[in-house]
Amino acid sequence: MTTRSDAKEATGGAGAAQPHRAGFSKEGKAYPGVDPDTGERKALTYEGAQKEFGPKTGAELYHAVALAGGFGRVEGNPDLSLVGLDGEPREKVEKILANAEKE
Repeated sequence: MTTRSDAKEATGGAGAAQPHRAGFSKEGKAYPGVDPDTGERKALTYEGAQKEFGPKTGAELYHAVALAGGFGRVEGNPDLSLVGLDGEPREKVEKILANAEKE
């Protein structure tokens, strides 16, 4: 896994543009729910999903993750914590996110 310091070194330092990676904007800023130091997606927020994947796809992704993760049909779009997910729900959520990141 590429760390933040690896990306800085590979691109010529902190001021240089970083290569795009899932969970981060083109400017290298972590989207809400993504740990800026490790790149681990600890939560999925409605706002973050829309910023990262676009309004329509982000909303669809958020609701798909809510169902797959066992959160059910959520009202008010609360943050979905991914930290405690294990087993089949975790696998489903990771697959949904991986597929979205490929597109």
